Amino acid sequence: RKRMSVVVEHADGSVWLYCKGADSVLFKRSGEELARGSMQEFRERVDALAVEGYRTLVLAQRQLTPQQLADFNAGYARALANTEQRDALVSDCQAALEVDLQIVGATAIEDRLQDDVPDTIKMLRSAGIAVWMLTGDKPETALTIGLSANLIHDGMKLYQILSSSGRDIKTQLGTHLREVTFN
Repeated sequence: RKRMSVVVEHADGSVWLYCKGADSVLFKRSGEELARGSMQEFRERVDALAVEGYRTLVLAQRQLTPQQLADFNAGYARALANTEQRDALVSDCQAALEVDLQIVGATAIEDRLQDDVPDTIKMLRSAGIAVWMLTGDKPETALTIGLSANLIHDGMKLYQILSSSGRDIKTQLGTHLREVTFN
């Protein structure tokens, strides 16, 4: 899902959906509105943080009407009652609620490696052991971490396999496994 949401009823009776998740997911679910400032500038800042090796999360919100909440609750109950397609129906129900989000901010935390990780990976590779990096991170973050962990070095061929490409991951991996050679 790459996102998590919670519905909150405030003391004044208003109901809000609060969501946190990957920028690539929440930007698609937003109404392209930022609480303050320019959305383009915000996107650029989040991307810049990822390039520097930070793990980023975007925060968003949406006020719900009583009818929207009632519709969600009814649809969610129906989805849970369906024993054959429960997971897909629950996911569809959640996705239908997580639309027209207003982006309100982002977090960025330093993603530090544990002590001795770069040296350990370097020793494994020098012993002829192939080391793969599989991650759900943004490509920019993955590249920065790969460099700092000694997984990536100059002259190395890099392959990016995206699950959103519509092709089966096993097929993509199989293709790239035949193309990658290790020294």
